[in-house]
Amino acid sequence: MRLVVSSLCAAILALPAHSLHAQTAPQPGAQATGSAPNAQATVMPVDFHPHESTALPEDARFEIIQSSIAAKLTLRLDRFSGEVDQMVSRPDSSIGWQAVPREVNPVRDQEIVGRANYQIFSSGITIRFTFLINSNTGATWQLYEDPNHGWFWLPIY
Repeated sequence: MRLVVSSLCAAILALPAHSLHAQTAPQPGAQATGSAPNAQATVMPVDFHPHESTALPEDARFEIIQSSIAAKLTLRLDRFSGEVDQMVSRPDSSIGWQAVPREVNPVRDQEIVGRANYQIFSSGITIRFTFLINSNTGATWQLYEDPNHGWFWLPIY
């Protein structure tokens, strides 16, 4: 049994964590508990989507992204225009969207009409490693928080 468990651990570690779900399944003729000598553990790949983002069609215009470390950083991205809104709490306890301003980037910021031009990357390590990129030109912005004015996109060049 130790060999089977070690093999299972090695198999799990060798594959990307975001694409696997480990299950123990006995082989035909083995006991359901997996305690029989011929019982083996198997690794079954499954579709996995982290809770921080949505799975969307390629031609989708909008996407919601949530930081894995701070729920306050829940963003709605217009993938066509690059406009980003942050989910905020209102005084009446409801929630809504507030625009996150984007400073002009000296790198050419080309948009192709009718298709996705932008994406957001959030590292999951710290909020300051959240980036907006124009996938056509590589123009990039980093999310920055000003204590007096709130969040905005600061160009990286």
